[in-house]
Amino acid sequence: MPVAALALSPQPLPSLRLLRAEGRVRALLADVLELEDARDALESALAEFSACWAREAGAALAELDDAERLVRRLRRLEDEIDRLVAATLSSGVAEARAPAAGRAAAHPRPSRSGRARPAPRPRPGAAPSGAAGDDAGPDAAVTIEPEDVALKRLHRRLARAVHPDVARGDDERALFAEWMARVNAAYHRRDLAALEVLAEKIGLGDAPGDPSEVERLSRLERRVIALTAARDALARDLERLRSSEAFRLRREAQRRGLAGGDLAAETRAGAAERIAAARADSLRRYDLTAARAADLERALRAGGAGRAGTRRDATGAIAASPLVRRGLALPEIARPGVRALELARELEESARAAEPWECALTLLAFYAEVGGDVPDGLATAAALGERWDLLRSGWPRAPDLSRALARLPRHLDVGVRVRGDGVAAGLQLSSADAVAGVRHALASGALRPLARDVLAACGPRERCEACEATVAAVHLLRTRGLDEVHGVVCPRCGSVLRSYWRYGERHGLECLAPLALELGLVAEAHVRIGRRTVGFQMLPAVRAALTAARLAHLVHALYAQPHELPLRASHLAFQAEGARAALAPDDLVPEGAAVRLRLAGAALREQQVISWVKQRIEERFRR
Repeated sequence: MPVAALALSPQPLPSLRLLRAEGRVRALLADVLELEDARDALESALAEFSACWAREAGAALAELDDAERLVRRLRRLEDEIDRLVAATLSSGVAEARAPAAGRAAAHPRPSRSGRARPAPRPRPGAAPSGAAGDDAGPDAAVTIEPEDVALKRLHRRLARAVHPDVARGDDERALFAEWMARVNAAYHRRDLAALEVLAEKIGLGDAPGDPSEVERLSRLERRVIALTAARDALARDLERLRSSEAFRLRREAQRRGLAGGDLAAETRAGAAERIAAARADSLRRYDLTAARAADLERALRAGGAGRAGTRRDATGAIAASPLVRRGLALPEIARPGVRALELARELEESARAAEPWECALTLLAFYAEVGGDVPDGLATAAALGERWDLLRSGWPRAPDLSRALARLPRHLDVGVRVRGDGVAAGLQLSSADAVAGVRHALASGALRPLARDVLAACGPRERCEACEATVAAVHLLRTRGLDEVHGVVCPRCGSVLRSYWRYGERHGLECLAPLALELGLVAEAHVRIGRRTVGFQMLPAVRAALTAARLAHLVHALYAQPHELPLRASHLAFQAEGARAALAPDDLVPEGAAVRLRLAGAALREQQVISWVKQRIEERFRR
């Protein structure tokens, strides 16, 4: 009967070199795990602190940053205007360009050959010098497989082990899903060190099978390299976190808390004081910038009296400034481009909002720019703030002027603009596209009511005795087409508060008269006198109630009396287009078409009235 026997053969003991390599792997893994836990804990603590800090002090600090940024912007504008004034007065572009050359010399662009190249970061798994251990020598050299091969092999092994499909139970499936996500992320980053650490955590540090000692040494050397890289990266991460502003703030908050203080509350209080100071400073500098822009305008006009070449040099120096842009008037606004149309759509949507304050601020900037000279109601911070407060009174969430100027939308700016000899500074559109966009949006029915209200708020503050109140008066052309008489009227009752002739060019609100008529802020009645059509502007409510008798009184007051025409109001009658009889005194003057002036019982004919008035206008200008 055969007998079976089991023969035992002794296994060779691992070499000292193998034991040392295994010990080093265990020590590095312990370091990596410890550093990773410390890094994760500190990251979590700093994230929690940062979120809390943002809730308690973030808003105040953001507001402070906005306020101080506006002050810096205004300070740069002041310096630039001073530089341009000096360049214009000296009538040389060399001086105007010298600061730019100085900046270029102070910050020279590095040559291609002299540019410092950053030291290359070691790739995960790359062998740093001396990383194989003290007892690595010529006879200890081992063959390390290529990184791509090792990366793919380890990824496949980990994927087979932790794929959610091989999990048992929901808890294990959730854990495997998390591990699988981390494995895939590390693989896509080609981060061999991260995969090695995951393998050690999961318990797949050694490949299956019965490798020889040489193979085991090769794998251990590779793991030493990967774990060393991972340890160094974690140490750098930890150092970066400990040197961050969040870490410093957290440590200071803890110190203040132990002393019975509250760093967030103290920060809010300190920020409030600095915000108030910055806002006051910004409003002061806003006016100072406008005053210095007036200095530049005077210098530019003084240069225009000299040589033509000098004038061109001064204008070129101003045009080359990065802080100055060309201003635009209503007739100069070109056909809107793509960006202008986008802004127009944004403004239409904003005008439909419950609190369209951003759109109203944009309209203020538009009116301040396209009227040539800035209207008096928008020329200073105090005047602009008064109009802004009047407009935003119905919008509880709208900011005050200083806060609004500090957080302007992208299409608005606080800057300087030049058109011809005119220079202005203050709230403006950021580009010609933005100006064209607002102009295009004004044709929208959605924007017109708000645009009308904003333009009305820009009027001068006048005392109306009939209403016994100070109102924002409405500017209009009491008459135009033959003579031109400006007036400001009370928006409540229509009373004429001031009436005046303008000798020379229009300014400010006077240049916005076409817009006022277009938007319906004022209405106009047209009278045909001989071969001339004359317009009479008034408030829409007054126009709707205009009778033939009131129109006769208006024509008499604006033409017969000031030009000493031998006419009485009773001589004036009006005939509607296509009608056979004149309007009765109590008849409403029809809208949409001109009525013809008929003189009954007067010594003059209609065309003679035209000649008489033109002669008197010429005499007035000669005086």
